[in-house]
Amino acid sequence: MAFLRKKNKVYKWLYSYPVIILLLVLVILLIKPVWNVYLKYSEARENFEIMEEKKVDILERMERLEKNISRLDTDIGVEEELRIRHNMGREGERMVIIMENEGGLRSERIEEEKGWFGRSWDKLKGVFGGE
Repeated sequence: MAFLRKKNKVYKWLYSYPVIILLLVLVILLIKPVWNVYLKYSEARENFEIMEEKKVDILERMERLEKNISRLDTDIGVEEELRIRHNMGREGERMVIIMENEGGLRSERIEEEKGWFGRSWDKLKGVFGGE
């Protein structure tokens, strides 16, 4: 029975008003730091997700660049790139360039420069009604 009386004294002391008020004050004082930690965690989680998206984008870009580099290692790839970026062609090729004007589309045909014989032949064809 002495044990029960001692146990009752402990419960009586724990449930007393001063102890309850002290615990409430302690909880109130701990709310702000816990809230700050939660806000930092939320911000860190958002930043982590943003970085994961950037990582995926960078990996995709790196894969595309590696594919382009491997394409440029071949002669065909280099030729395609020169044709696209610098409007270059092989010797003897003719090009058609389409330019947009205010009035719509206009096509302009650029041919290789003709030598003396080619110009003379064109004049001779013009005299006799050729093209």
